[in-house]
Amino acid sequence: MTAQSQSERNMLKRYPLLAFFGFTYLFFLVALALIGGLLKMVSVSPTVMSILIALASWTPNLAAVVMLLVNGGLDRVRSLAAGWLKWRVPLRWYFFGLAPLAAAFGAAGVSTFVGGAQVMPGTGLTGVTLLSMLFFNSIQGATGEELGWRGYALPNLQKRYSPLVASIILGLAISGWHSILHLISPIGVPEWQFWVIMISFCILVTWAYNHSGGSLLIVSLFHFAFNFSAELVVGRLGLISLETLFVIYLWVYGLGALGVSVLGKMYKPLPSLLQ
Repeated sequence: MTAQSQSERNMLKRYPLLAFFGFTYLFFLVALALIGGLLKMVSVSPTVMSILIALASWTPNLAAVVMLLVNGGLDRVRSLAAGWLKWRVPLRWYFFGLAPLAAAFGAAGVSTFVGGAQVMPGTGLTGVTLLSMLFFNSIQGATGEELGWRGYALPNLQKRYSPLVASIILGLAISGWHSILHLISPIGVPEWQFWVIMISFCILVTWAYNHSGGSLLIVSLFHFAFNFSAELVVGRLGLISLETLFVIYLWVYGLGALGVSVLGKMYKPLPSLLQ
């Protein structure tokens, strides 16, 4: 090993979080650039495009694996992936993981009751589209990101900060990462709303992660349910507009995050929470 490569390795060990976020953003930009270059050369079907986006969404996981290989080897990678196998948790955490489904349909019900914004007709739901939604939402954010965000970054952040502060830092990093894609494909709502909801989302997920024994299965289920339910009630069933859904989510997820922050004492260092 040369002196330069040893120096670079030491930098990664000294600043693991900074390196992780840097790699995550870099890998994502490269993936999007490759996808953009491919689209200029050939036309692809929506299914192929979904697969490409799914692959790009795995960049947080890839960055985490790179960091662990540099700083610990394959054993640390296996230990990280074991978080997905932590399924023996109290049943209440599975209800928590599916809570975004209730939030989405509840928001649709509220919107209908109060006469919300005009809703565009949904594209419909068949057995094939349902299976497609389940598959792609499973391999994108749910499994594509959580190994990196919650499996690697969150525990390292909580070594230095309280769960609340760690969640806010992580929420800002995740929001910025998503905003890169939003520059290319806008989501149709004010970006600040997405950031506020994402930070609230991160606070809720941190609370669940810490109290479920570090179960990546539970946080991945929550992530999956969040993405799947939004696509279902807005795009497929046409029960609520995305604009109205996000306004309601600001309150639902915001108040939920406030509740667990105060009642769960997330402003205190993590060791004191587990005593």
